[in-house]
Amino acid sequence: MEVNMENTLSSRIRDRFICSVEKNPQIKNAFLLVDNDVLDIHVNACYGLNSSADQPYYIASIGKVFTSVIIGQMVEKNLIGYEDKVMDILGSSIVDGLHTYKGINFVGEITIRHLLNHTSGIGDYFSDKPIQGKSMLQMILEFPYKHYSPLDIIEWSKKNIKPRFKPGKGFHYSDTGYHLLGLVIEKILNMPLAEVMEKNIFSPLHMKNTVFASYEKQTKIDEGTICDVYWGENNVKDYSIFKDDYAGGGIITTSSDLLLFFKAIIHHQIVGESTLKQMTTWSTYSSVKLIGIAYGLGLMYLKSTPLLFPEKFSSFGHIGSIGSFMFYNPTTKTYLIGSVNRFQYHRKSMNIMFKALKVIMKAQ
Repeated sequence: MEVNMENTLSSRIRDRFICSVEKNPQIKNAFLLVDNDVLDIHVNACYGLNSSADQPYYIASIGKVFTSVIIGQMVEKNLIGYEDKVMDILGSSIVDGLHTYKGINFVGEITIRHLLNHTSGIGDYFSDKPIQGKSMLQMILEFPYKHYSPLDIIEWSKKNIKPRFKPGKGFHYSDTGYHLLGLVIEKILNMPLAEVMEKNIFSPLHMKNTVFASYEKQTKIDEGTICDVYWGENNVKDYSIFKDDYAGGGIITTSSDLLLFFKAIIHHQIVGESTLKQMTTWSTYSSVKLIGIAYGLGLMYLKSTPLLFPEKFSSFGHIGSIGSFMFYNPTTKTYLIGSVNRFQYHRKSMNIMFKALKVIMKAQ
């Protein structure tokens, strides 16, 4: 009797996914897409009450990859350079005061590259402890529907967040830096970031279920169908934090649309080979908060670790704070995309991803 290997592997991947999420009562809904053309595996699974595989969800910091792609396209058109100084583009009124380290103002030295790979030294408005008063996280939880514009965030950061090191001399993950990149894009292209994303990425790739989260009315997707997101016991889907994430992660999409996007990057359809090489040039600096992860220009690299994490598992892509993930494993030529839609669950989502990858590796 002939066994359909593809169906067997797909079933095994789905079963492991469902088993993993069912064991954790804190996971209310989840998604997993696994795509491997070599083995002809195309799994698009979901879990949760009233969930569907085509349901749109927030992707959090995976949105940084989109921002990096836009910058890469601008570099290819000679509209900007990776070594360009941010202050020369935005002006001193916006950036001055963001980076005074040990009494010296370094803000004029910060480049586009520094912002993309988190080596600018600028603090992170979202997770860093403020000099005084409440953290941005505390403020968001206290007033969840208050809107903070990119300029609001930057001005608050100037007053409350300390820089970490001289530009180019370390690594510190910074959403504040990506807010600056969003403003750079808008300044040079003279259009809102939402329009830039639609014109340069969503529309050309036929990402019909993807929008840039903003306060402007849109009709592309029904916002009532967006997947719930949890922070503790609270459903925070409607909190302003997602729209305010801006260039650092303000995108709503589906697993299938994310696959279109990532394949277009890998196959040089929306950025050229040289740009992808720039994006996958990993910083030599690391972070104690991101052990085992190297960072390029908007992309993360899950590095091999002797005994614990073999080289064959090394993959690149990005994770989000709500347990979202989008990775490509070069060893098996596999795309792994999904989310568990819960804050601070990115490690658990990684476990789900690697369980699927192990099934594929055993078959090859």
